[in-house]
Amino acid sequence: MISGTRCRATALMINAGLCEMRDGNTMSAAHWPELMRPGISLTRLGVFQRFSDGFRSTPVMSGWKQKRFWTDVQTVTVDGGFAVVLDGRFVKTPGKAAFVVPTRAVADAVAAEWAAQDEVVNPPGMPFTRTANAAIDKVAVHHAEVADLLAAYGDSDLLCYRAEHPAALIARQAEQWDPALDWAEHTLQARLESRPGLMHAAQDAGALSRLRDHVHGLSAFELAAFHDLVTLSGSLILGFAAVLDWKPADEIWTLSRLDELWQEEQWGQDEEAQAAAHIKRHAFLHARHFFSACAAQPLDWRPVDARLLGKPRGFHRANILFCSWLWGRIPKNGMQTEYGNEPSSGSRSVAYTGQSLKTQRSIMKRWKWWKT
Repeated sequence: MISGTRCRATALMINAGLCEMRDGNTMSAAHWPELMRPGISLTRLGVFQRFSDGFRSTPVMSGWKQKRFWTDVQTVTVDGGFAVVLDGRFVKTPGKAAFVVPTRAVADAVAAEWAAQDEVVNPPGMPFTRTANAAIDKVAVHHAEVADLLAAYGDSDLLCYRAEHPAALIARQAEQWDPALDWAEHTLQARLESRPGLMHAAQDAGALSRLRDHVHGLSAFELAAFHDLVTLSGSLILGFAAVLDWKPADEIWTLSRLDELWQEEQWGQDEEAQAAAHIKRHAFLHARHFFSACAAQPLDWRPVDARLLGKPRGFHRANILFCSWLWGRIPKNGMQTEYGNEPSSGSRSVAYTGQSLKTQRSIMKRWKWWKT
């Protein structure tokens, strides 16, 4: 059964045309009454939510296959990033947009996929190309809607809904999932509370707002990969944990399957479930790899004091010297304001000739911060 939060998130996807049925047709608002029926799940309706699958707007043409026509593959620098060239012709997305990716690492990975194709093109074997296409054609166009969709997972996060019995499963969930929630509180400044049972209970609005800001701060390419990390794991917190390297991606994937692994221990393994889990695991690891290749620099949302704890001693010394240099440039003739100069009352101010009030406040704020 779909929770209220998930219903709202699905509605965003429907309105944006981002849902797709298992037969390849785009989901429309006409399917909304079906979603509201008790006991109906997205899986049962055959809804795809993964951007890397391409979001085809027309049924699949099974009788047509693209054949390889190129011999040379290169990556080139263009305005806005990097492009892939096949025999002198630029690659375009399925939506006919320019295929421009933000980093050379992504461009090289895409070029390697095109170079590895045999006589017949195999799209499932080109995950970097598919995810980049989705980022350009879909996520960039509907960035706010996609970000809201993923942020909604925070209010019904997998890690927050715990078993009521047996005691062994309760203890295992607490042992493995509580550290993730503690990490999120420290790193993302968002504390989500766990509760027994499956009934929805709203999380703290402030925590959800901070998580939402983090999601909206991702680029279209990062968001395309982050989408798979969240939807495949069922957890916004584990998605952030993967991109911020809290633990190796494989370990985070295992954490998301804690309940399934428990069931396997009790009842044995199911071949079909194992095969599906294997595919999802590879998709999860690919999403982490794609996100890493897209990021110009590693993300770090820790509080400033937490970041400084990991810096070498020379880092602190250099910054203290820099602030001392700033302090030395500040005259003793008073602070400049919108109304002129105010007397400094015997202490140094943050003004010198030609400096704006905004610059003065910035220097003073930095100096005060480093003194503490």
